[in-house]
Amino acid sequence: MQFDPNSVKFLRAIVNPVDLRGVFVVPSPPVGLLMAGRSNVGKSSLINTILGREIARVSKTPGRTRDINLFEFKLRGDKTVINEANIQANSKFLLIDLPGYGHAEVSKAEGARWSDLLAQLFDILPPTMLILNIQDARHPMQESDRIFLKFFKNRPLAASLIFNKYDKLTTQSERARLNNFLPQILKESKLFRKMYLVSAESGQGIPELHEELVNFLLKYTTSR
Repeated sequence: MQFDPNSVKFLRAIVNPVDLRGVFVVPSPPVGLLMAGRSNVGKSSLINTILGREIARVSKTPGRTRDINLFEFKLRGDKTVINEANIQANSKFLLIDLPGYGHAEVSKAEGARWSDLLAQLFDILPPTMLILNIQDARHPMQESDRIFLKFFKNRPLAASLIFNKYDKLTTQSERARLNNFLPQILKESKLFRKMYLVSAESGQGIPELHEELVNFLLKYTTSR
């Protein structure tokens, strides 16, 4: 199965913590993906690559996304496989695009608003949402990344770490430096179930990432 580009649509932006409860504090919590990363790590490009459609706004100005943006999508595949997996053809999934964090030009007031919004989001985020922390392969685990991880450190949530722009590591020594750093990251942060080295631009590592995302979505859809 794969993501259905024709099903992707923007739902709405959330600026008020109260609106979050209408999304997650419901009898049947949504199943989906939550995308988060520092400004300028290529988050919007990766979202577009995963969904197969240019729906997330790609900007040359870091920190452009200021709200929590909600998208809806479906999966598509062989009908026989869908029946065997007990998947409804109209199953809808949620993709959450969080504001990029760590941008220096964000005002203190705006930064405080984001922090409050994120804190309340992770307080009510259900385990049916997979957190995808996107980082720049050239600059892994910056201080702003460590601060972000504290939001859901002690919560029973699933998370994977994605190093985007892996194709920008053009020398063997650069790639070896990152690969040698990966065990330390896993040891330091046990939040991540898997790590992926990808490039939204070249498509490197995207098939493997797609497989995990689809499996996660199907797992929670079939269990309902």
